[in-house]
Amino acid sequence: MSVRTGHTSAALRASILAVVLAVGTPAVALAAPAQAASATTAQPSPAAGSSQAAGSAEAAAESPYVFADLAVSTYGLDYNQRKLTLTGRLTRHAPDGGPDVPVAGERVDIAQNWLNDTGDPGQDDNVYSLLGTVTTGADGRFRLEQVEIRHRDLTSDMPDLGDFTVRVLAAHRLDPRGPADPSNWEAVTRYGDIGATPAKARLTTRFTKGPATRTGRDVEVEGTFQRKDGSIWRPVKGIGISVQYVAEGGGREISHQLRTDGDGTFSDTVRVPADGDITVGSRWEADPFLDISGDAVQGVPVGIPDPLELHSGPYAMSRGGVVTGSVTLTGSGDCDVVGQRTALQWSADGRTGWRQVAYVRADARGAGKTSVSGAREGYYRWFHAATDTCAQDIGYTKRLRRAR
Repeated sequence: MSVRTGHTSAALRASILAVVLAVGTPAVALAAPAQAASATTAQPSPAAGSSQAAGSAEAAAESPYVFADLAVSTYGLDYNQRKLTLTGRLTRHAPDGGPDVPVAGERVDIAQNWLNDTGDPGQDDNVYSLLGTVTTGADGRFRLEQVEIRHRDLTSDMPDLGDFTVRVLAAHRLDPRGPADPSNWEAVTRYGDIGATPAKARLTTRFTKGPATRTGRDVEVEGTFQRKDGSIWRPVKGIGISVQYVAEGGGREISHQLRTDGDGTFSDTVRVPADGDITVGSRWEADPFLDISGDAVQGVPVGIPDPLELHSGPYAMSRGGVVTGSVTLTGSGDCDVVGQRTALQWSADGRTGWRQVAYVRADARGAGKTSVSGAREGYYRWFHAATDTCAQDIGYTKRLRRAR
């Protein structure tokens, strides 16, 4: 569970909830801890930025509990080592002023304190995510084993790239049957900052546009998500991938949610009904131990081409094996034929294995011509592949032989 202090607007609560839900924990707005008690000698200082809830001053002044011997299992966290064990001891001030005595059977909440800097000076940016709850033993000691760190500090709901700090705290629960949140905490004591280093990650996406039809065209989207481990890029499984299409002018939208497989790959097919853009993004920020490198969102414009007519000119092959040919393009609608590329293709049998032997770009009149030296006998044709503005068309096929 994650909780934050202070007042939050509806929009901000929604954005915080979205971030927290990415790791499967709810978030609510609550009061600050009842007490941020100073640690004993050689112990960590209280949680920075915590404030005292209204009406809790008396409870804070009277709290007899003190944490001692707080310790964690590691001083550094990274992608492969993201769990830690926290141990400590809860003691109570002796009524007669003698040495503090251990207390048994008390509930202790262990939480991570992270920040979401919203840029609002009137907003307390502290958020508390519960890591676990333990009960003190006969000697007042407690131990929380191998809990995973799932958050890092955010700025406007996104992490700052680079190394970050993890803050873990222990709090005595005022009412053992009450909630595990700051409004029910006292003697809050934070362990010193723990350094964490995220792994670099990258998103690679390929877009393949299919032929256009009267109802649109299919776009195949394929990609990989990887993280860097030393000098090796390794696949990352389970990363959320969002594939979105938005029509030109902000009309129709299509959204598909995917996850990477064991090879770190994903694939999708989007049926594009009209001109627009397809974008792919990853939820890399849901894992605090990843830092994106390169473009976090990648995309391409996709157009539905308007009609194009290809008019083949005469073909000929000289005695020396030089093939000459010409072509003229005529477009309509948004299909501007100027600069459109058209390929001259060859096939041995006129049915299969077509190969490009030359290409031309249409001039201001939509015309182009070429000559190919050392050409082979066989079948020739002009071919215009569909673009975002102009449709595909194929000219007639002609068999050419060397002049005798």
